Amino acid sequence: MNVVRVLRLVTVAAVAAGIVGCGSSPDRWKSEDPIVDLRNPRADPRLRTSAVDQARQRAGTDPVAIASVTRALKDIAWSTNEYPALRLAAITSLINDTDPAVAADAREMGKLMLPREQERPIVVYLAKSASDRGWTDYIPPLIRSYARPLKGVEDQTRVEGLAIKDLSGGRPVADTVFEVFLNPPKMPETYGLDWATRFRSDAWDLLGRLDADGTRRVELLASANGGDGGDRVIADIRTCLKDLRSVPLTGDELTWLGSLRSDGRAMNAAWWSEATAAVQSVAGNGPFHLRHAEPIRWARANRPEWLGKSRSELASELRGRLEGRTRHDRSADTAVKRNREDLAYWEPKMSWGDLLTVLVVDEALSDVGVRRALVGHADLDFKDKTTEYGGLLGFQADAKPRVVLFPPRPGQRQGDQKFIASDDMLAASDLALAHYHFHAQKRQNGDYAGPSEGDMVYAARYGRTCLVLTSLGERELAVDLYQPDGVILDLGDFSAGAEQ
Repeated sequence: MNVVRVLRLVTVAAVAAGIVGCGSSPDRWKSEDPIVDLRNPRADPRLRTSAVDQARQRAGTDPVAIASVTRALKDIAWSTNEYPALRLAAITSLINDTDPAVAADAREMGKLMLPREQERPIVVYLAKSASDRGWTDYIPPLIRSYARPLKGVEDQTRVEGLAIKDLSGGRPVADTVFEVFLNPPKMPETYGLDWATRFRSDAWDLLGRLDADGTRRVELLASANGGDGGDRVIADIRTCLKDLRSVPLTGDELTWLGSLRSDGRAMNAAWWSEATAAVQSVAGNGPFHLRHAEPIRWARANRPEWLGKSRSELASELRGRLEGRTRHDRSADTAVKRNREDLAYWEPKMSWGDLLTVLVVDEALSDVGVRRALVGHADLDFKDKTTEYGGLLGFQADAKPRVVLFPPRPGQRQGDQKFIASDDMLAASDLALAHYHFHAQKRQNGDYAGPSEGDMVYAARYGRTCLVLTSLGERELAVDLYQPDGVILDLGDFSAGAEQ
C-alpha cells in the first residue's frame, strides 16, 4: 500500500478516534525543521505524522541525516506512549525506506515487535507486509502474536493466521505451528530467558485453540520423524502419551509436564511410576487429561473398586453423594450468561476420568481436618482486602488429604476480587489434585458462589481441576468444582467440623 495513503488513512482514523488534540491547530508548534516537529511530544499528532515523510525526504542520501531520522522513527515506533497512528506511520516509513539497510533493519524490528504489540492496526500492517513480501522468517513472531487470544475475535479471521497460511504455501495453520514447535527458532538467551522455551509455550498455547482436544497434535507427533533427536520436550510429550494416555493441551500444561519429568526429583519419578501403572490398568476408559492421572493413581491404592466401575456407574455413585446437598448458584454477573452447575446438566459431557476426579476431590473434601483448614484459610482471606487467597489440595505420603495455602506475593496482589497463583504455588503443584481459591470478600457472599469468567480462564490455561470456596457465614463455605473445558459442578456447602 502507498505510504502516503497509509498516512492519510491512519490520520483519518486518529481523528475519528478523537486522539489528535483538543481542537488546536496542527500548525501551532510547527517549526522550520520536520525532524524537530517529529520529535516534539507537545506538537499536534497530525503535524508529527505529516513530518514523518517530510523529515525523511529532507534527509535525502546524507547518511548522518538518515541515521538521525531513522533513530527518531524507531523511538516513536517502539514507544507505546505515542499515538498509534503516529507509530504506524513511523513503522510504515521505515519498512518502505529506499535505503536497503534502513528497510532491512525495520524488517528485523517488526519481528521483535509483533509478539507483544497491542495495537491491532500495527499487527495487521506487519502481518500483511510479511505476507505480501514473502517474509517467511516472520512465521515464528506471527505465531507468538497469534497465541495471544483476542476477546470477541474468531481465530479463523485473525490476520496472523491468514499470513501464516500464505507464508506456508496454504498448509493448515495448525500443521505449520506444530512444525515450527518441533524446530523452534534459535535465539540467544537474554537476561536468563530461554526464548526457545518461551516460543514453544506460546506455540503450544495457540495449538490449544486450533486443536482443542489434541487430536491433530497426536497425529502429527505420530507422523514426525521417528526418534526425538535428543529433544527433551518432544520425548516428554511422547512418554506422557504412552504412559498416561494424555497430551498436554496448553503451554502451561506443557510446563507442568516438564516439571513432572525433570531429572533429580525422586518423588515425581515415584509418582510417575505409580500413575503409569494405574492409568494403564484403566486405559480402555481413556483418553485422559494430565489432571486425571493423580485421581486415578490415588483411587487405585485407596478406592480400587472405583476403577472397576463403568462411566455410568461412576455417575450414579457421584449422583448419590451429591443428592440432598444444599446448593448456591452464582447470581452475580447478571450481564454474563451463566452455565448451570448441576450434575444432571453436565454428566452427559463428562468423561470417565472427569467423573472419577470429582469423586476423589469430594472424598478429599470430606476430611474434617481439610474442612477446618479451609475455613481457617477463608477467614484469613476475609481479613485481607488486598487479594484473594488460594492454594493446593492433594494427598500426603500416607494418602491422607491436606491443603496448603499460598497467599499471593505482595507484588502480585491485584485487589480483593482476583487471585494470582504465585510461582511458589505453581512450582509446588506437580502432584496436586486441585487448585483452590476463595470468594470471601464478605461473610455472606453467596451471590458469588461459583467461578468467575477469569477463574474459568485460569483453569483452561493451567489444565487443572479447580475449586472455588465461597463464604456463606462465620464458618460455612460453598464449594464449586470447575474444569478447563467449562464444566462447573456445585458440590454443596459444609461447615467446619461437620461430617459431610
